[in-house]
Amino acid sequence: MSSGDRSEITPDMKIADLLEQHPEVETVLLEAAPSLAKLKTPSLRSVVTNTKTVRQIAEAEGISIGVMIGRLRGSESCPEGSGLENDTHSNESRPIWLEEGTEVGSLDAREQIQSGGHPLPTVMSAILKLAPKEVYSLTAPFEPIPLIKKARDAGCVAWTEQLGPEEFKTYFAKAQ
Repeated sequence: MSSGDRSEITPDMKIADLLEQHPEVETVLLEAAPSLAKLKTPSLRSVVTNTKTVRQIAEAEGISIGVMIGRLRGSESCPEGSGLENDTHSNESRPIWLEEGTEVGSLDAREQIQSGGHPLPTVMSAILKLAPKEVYSLTAPFEPIPLIKKARDAGCVAWTEQLGPEEFKTYFAKAQ
């Protein structure tokens, strides 16, 4: 049963969980990972999908995690149902808080994410310390929707712009 919200697809999601929650992405997954399509035996396929993550399949296929997550989530930067549909994104002008704010810190987490790391603790620690009109930015290989949701729950605002195929820059500030 699909929840319709692909924003929760993350690098560390098990393939079995991915297919259970989002069966509609099976074709996309098999196109990106032809080695999975070669597993004809249901028991062998079950073992692989229950033990391997999106990150592991991407690595095995020689695909960057940013490209894999982008393909699985689809082309929508704010999938319907993600809770972010009304936020401002790069298809609109920069929000006033970003224009008037001063960037006081940043993290380029692309290599960290590609190698299996998680920037969430570092980013959350930094943004919770922001003073009014201070901005923190994160560069990632895909839009960090789960992190944006956590930041919003903590009283922050966020805005993301896509600078390249695997370069998403998200700005955070305290809500005013």
